[in-house]
Amino acid sequence: MSAPAPMAIKRPVAAAAAAPAPAPAPAPVEVEVEAPAVDMTVLLTQFGALPVLDQSAFLRQALALHERSTKQALKEAVKEGKAARKQKKEKDPNAPKREQSESVKAWLAYVQAVHAEMKEANPESKYGDAMTEASRRREAGDPAAPAKAEPKPKVRKVKSDEEKEAKAAAKAQEKEEKAAAKAAAKAEKEKEKEEKKAAKEKEKQEKEAAKEKAKAAAAAKAAKKPSPASAAAAAPKPAPAPAAQQEEEDLQPWTHKGVNYWRSAANECWIRGADNSLGKWAGKFDAAKDKIVPAPEPKLT
Repeated sequence: MSAPAPMAIKRPVAAAAAAPAPAPAPAPVEVEVEAPAVDMTVLLTQFGALPVLDQSAFLRQALALHERSTKQALKEAVKEGKAARKQKKEKDPNAPKREQSESVKAWLAYVQAVHAEMKEANPESKYGDAMTEASRRREAGDPAAPAKAEPKPKVRKVKSDEEKEAKAAAKAQEKEEKAAAKAAAKAEKEKEKEEKKAAKEKEKQEKEAAKEKAKAAAAAKAAKKPSPASAAAAAPKPAPAPAAQQEEEDLQPWTHKGVNYWRSAANECWIRGADNSLGKWAGKFDAAKDKIVPAPEPKLT
């Protein structure tokens, strides 16, 4: 019996949910502030309650209002300043009057007498006219007119010897103090200079001592290190080599950079073992570079 053929089925597909329609953008709100004064608390409260789209319009109106209020305040301040300048200073009626000199008193009495005479002839005469007439009469040589007051000579104040001496002493003391301060600053500067020089000299001596010490240590190390000739003389003779190593007789013991080698006349190098045996191939010594460079190992017969 053959296997049944596959059967196709259809499953219901759920309809996709319709996307919600976008909410309409709120209409811009115009903020009107009628009062000229700016209350920041009220402004911030209103600003936080507005949508984002309306905040720019709110800021423009707030700035315009602030500018208008600032200009108004400036105008009021200028107006108040002008009014204060126009206002006359009130005189104190109880303030003591300035004492007049004898010449001024005599002149005023003469002007009053002239004014009384002029009033008898003309009751409408003024005090200013009396002042002019009194001046004319005095210039004409009226004996009743007081003489002009002589101007006070300007007396130059002459300093006493004690004041001069005190001033000279103060100047001398000030000069001495300045000189002492200058000398102290110079001495301090010289001291710092000497200290720096001594420190530099000490550092130089320490460096030289360290250099001499290093040289002595290197010389002692070189003295303790055996020479290649003495090492070759003290080293035991190697065992007879097999036929494949018959050319080992031409190798010389050699030490380079702390490593022991067997070296041929052609600068071919092999590691020298602790028992002076022929070790691993090392390379060929390059005298120009002062190092052993890689090279093919020669065949020994």
